[in-house]
Amino acid sequence: MLNINQNKFKLLIEDSLSGDTHTFYYRAPTTEETVNVCNAFMEEKDKTKAAQILAKGSVPLLLGFEKGSIAVDDKLISSDPEDEDYYENWKALISANAERLLIEIGTTVYLKTKSYVKKKT
Repeated sequence: MLNINQNKFKLLIEDSLSGDTHTFYYRAPTTEETVNVCNAFMEEKDKTKAAQILAKGSVPLLLGFEKGSIAVDDKLISSDPEDEDYYENWKALISANAERLLIEIGTTVYLKTKSYVKKKT
């Protein structure tokens, strides 16, 4: 169900490197964000740069992550300012060290929406 006034969504990512499942929270992109990211992605011929476009486009959408699967120096961190393990620069940390996760978020949010034409019966 799409709750039309909701703007916080959850995405679970199975991370093949860590073996963990990360839960990220994100907002829906605006129409302008969607058009800009999709156009840049489609026009980019270099596959690495195209993936980086998806990663960069996902950062502003991130609202947080579920504590329990992301750590710094073996200490779990949180994106929740109310949590004692809050890591203030969590977005920059993920951008710098886990671009593959941002690419997955960008791919899911910007490229995986499907629609179908249903024949009238």
